[in-house]
Amino acid sequence: DAKIFPNPVTNSSFNVLLESANDGKYTIQVSDLSGRVVSVKYINVVKGNQKARVDLNSRLTKGIYVVKVTDANKAVIINEKIVLQ
Repeated sequence: DAKIFPNPVTNSSFNVLLESANDGKYTIQVSDLSGRVVSVKYINVVKGNQKARVDLNSRLTKGIYVVKVTDANKAVIINEKIVLQ
């Protein structure tokens, strides 16, 4: 299970919760709707539950962005839209 919260994003940051994820390295990538990557964060999950805070550039324009989380094997764990307000 994986969750992104809060959505909509109101303070230029959001959390990614990876529940019962396998241990290993994960990549959190945020892109605009044209596919341009605006943020990348790497996290290391140990012992299941892992919450990672993603801080976005405060100069990003309000709108819809896509958050994609992949594991070390490039398998997609989350591919979800967020609204930046």
